[in-house]
Amino acid sequence: MSWDTLQLRPRQTNFVSAGAGCDRAFPHVALFSDGVTTEETAPLTAEGDHDRVDVDVVIVGAGFGGLYALHRLRGLGLAVRAFEAGTGVGGTWYWNRYPGARCDVESLEYSYSFDEQLQQDWDWTERYAAQPEILAYAEHVAD
Repeated sequence: MSWDTLQLRPRQTNFVSAGAGCDRAFPHVALFSDGVTTEETAPLTAEGDHDRVDVDVVIVGAGFGGLYALHRLRGLGLAVRAFEAGTGVGGTWYWNRYPGARCDVESLEYSYSFDEQLQQDWDWTERYAAQPEILAYAEHVAD
């Protein structure tokens, strides 16, 4: 996707840092809404340019921080749109698929703590999960 063709008209300027651990910094329970846009899913006009979208906040990236920011900001009633260069969610865990890729912190650290049911729905198979399992968790959360 070319950023020059994307015409966003924000109602106000908002900057969000969506880093690791942000689920503990902003504990809030709400449902995820579909909102991650990839090049394949971006709405197009008849001329081929992206439609104008009125938003309060734009999130760049659908990794763990981006997914949480989408959840949190929508829970606050803001109009939010997330954009991802890849064809799926997961951020680092989407892109880094080399043999042996795994986390160096306990898998439970990747679990979002804002929703008890979500935590109960997922059982980590290893103390230090491999890339495919972490990516599967991110996809599970996004669904």
